[in-house]
Amino acid sequence: MSRPQTVSRADLLRLLADQPDAPLAVAARLAGYQPETARPPAAAPPEAEAGYETAPAGRTALFPTERFWHLRRREPLAGRRLPAELPARLRQFRPLRASELRLTARPDLPMLRQPNLAALTKAAAEFRPLPRRAAQAEAAPPPQDTPAALALELLRAGQQPAWLEPFFLRFVRTWFERKKDADLIRFARQVLELLPETLRRQKDWPSFLYGIAHRDALRQGAVIPPPLQAEAVLAAAQEPLPPSPWLLIQEGEEMFLINSPERDVCLLRGSRIAALELTADLLLLRREEGRAETVPAQTRLPLFALRGAERFSLQTASEILHLQACVRPSWATLIGRNSRELFVELPWLGRRHRLYWQAPARSGEGRWTSCHGPADIDRFGLTAYIGFYGRVMQRFRWLEPGRFLMGSPPDEPERETWGRETLHEARLSRGFWLADSAVPQELWQFVMRDNPAKFQGRDLPVDNVSWEDAQLFLQRLNVMVPGLNARLPTEAEWEYACRAGSSTPFAFGGQITPEQVNYNGAFPYHAGAKGEFRRRTVPVKSLPANAWGFYEMHGNLWEWCQDWWQEDLGHDAVLDPQGPDCGEFRAARGGSWFLGGKAVRSAGRGRFSPDFRNDRIGFRIACDHALSPAPETAAPTAAEPAELPRPSLLRRIFGKK
Repeated sequence: MSRPQTVSRADLLRLLADQPDAPLAVAARLAGYQPETARPPAAAPPEAEAGYETAPAGRTALFPTERFWHLRRREPLAGRRLPAELPARLRQFRPLRASELRLTARPDLPMLRQPNLAALTKAAAEFRPLPRRAAQAEAAPPPQDTPAALALELLRAGQQPAWLEPFFLRFVRTWFERKKDADLIRFARQVLELLPETLRRQKDWPSFLYGIAHRDALRQGAVIPPPLQAEAVLAAAQEPLPPSPWLLIQEGEEMFLINSPERDVCLLRGSRIAALELTADLLLLRREEGRAETVPAQTRLPLFALRGAERFSLQTASEILHLQACVRPSWATLIGRNSRELFVELPWLGRRHRLYWQAPARSGEGRWTSCHGPADIDRFGLTAYIGFYGRVMQRFRWLEPGRFLMGSPPDEPERETWGRETLHEARLSRGFWLADSAVPQELWQFVMRDNPAKFQGRDLPVDNVSWEDAQLFLQRLNVMVPGLNARLPTEAEWEYACRAGSSTPFAFGGQITPEQVNYNGAFPYHAGAKGEFRRRTVPVKSLPANAWGFYEMHGNLWEWCQDWWQEDLGHDAVLDPQGPDCGEFRAARGGSWFLGGKAVRSAGRGRFSPDFRNDRIGFRIACDHALSPAPETAAPTAAEPAELPRPSLLRRIFGKK
């Protein structure tokens, strides 16, 4: 049995419901649609066909744009009216008669008074001429002004009597019964030329007149002047249509209205934004700045260019569609839309993970959310985690590329005066992940099978570890979690995350308290109030986070950095600084629970030998952002033997045989 040549709308919608992630063209092919001009070749067997989920190049071709529009919400119109019906404002008025619309009392020629039949018969019997009085041409009385002519004269004179508004509302009522009348259009244009600006702002009937006078331009798509009421202009210019389903489609940066019953709708490469029902041939588009435009309901006609707009609304006869632009985030490798919602893809640990756009209920901003998986977005930003046995061991936060002033200004109190904190601009050209807390003992013990910390506790940060110990931990963690690429942060990355956009001595402002930072409260910063001295570390995430969601960046423990120690950072701007190539000491940042307020500033620096360890030093993990998922391993060929089975996890970590 051959496949049908056409596909009904019901079949297409059913297939889209069964397979929501399938693009429109794929659903049409599954429904049996094939174009008449050229038939595609026979379908490849299932094992040879490249699916959507396994073909990155195909996904990029389907979603080539970096900007997608999404439907924020649908708002039904109160007092819904069909375009063929009269507006409620006009129903109480009757239309004008033809005589009331004449600008003069015609005919304007003199009228001849003709004698009657009896007078003619009597004159013929008496054989005498007609009475001079009967045959004389008598001039007609002077013509009287019609309401239309009188209205024009009053507007020219600047007068606005009380009967003027009901007259023009009756005129608009007449237009709804006699549309496309050229005389009505000419009269509306004459009236608009005489209307003052204040009248256009206060009354609604000038808006109706504008829609009548500029009907042809509005039906091609035009901007409605701000003083006028856009709904009244639209009602006067539009024509009713039989109710029919339409689709709002995006292709590239353009948007189209498509009449969905058409056969070739399935051949469009665009993505569907919303389905709507139209009963009129004009729609109203409102931009964010308040400008209103008319949009003709013509299939495949691009809407007005919306590249610069962030939000707009599209109003039909029954509802208002509020739409918003969504730009691909810098951390995402792809943005697209399935039949239900927008999504972005980002790589994490060598796999692609999707986040879906959640529009706000009524007001506010939408956000990307994760139905399941390790990546998500919270109030601070993008996060991802690693975990074992169903427990989250470490959470990471994404940091966008940016620039900041590294070091401290000369007037900062209690700064180092011998050059170690020289203020300069640092620029980070690549985004990166950074752990939101120092490495807890729970994670260290799971990876290293020991616990060197002096202050024992599963939620406490691991202390008493050297820079070399941290490197060994990171090597084993990368083996256990392929694709993580864990490392230590550089000094610039650490201070960038610590400051969180601030330029004050601390991320919390110009002063700190022991309730915010774990430090020696007996030695406050810059004559501040003395506070508690805990004499030990506190659990991770037990103190307030900074503006970007990072905990205990000030105090608690020194944190190792990747850089070799550099005595003077210099005044010149730097790009992605990595520190010297070699040296005697490694850099550490953040201060510790043992030191006073001066040492736990954002710009505070420390140096230690790579093999040094004590109960005041720990570290946190950083990792780079993979721009693409790990490539899939191709099947071995005959000339290349297959690899041996990978060793078990214990063998890879501890080298056991």
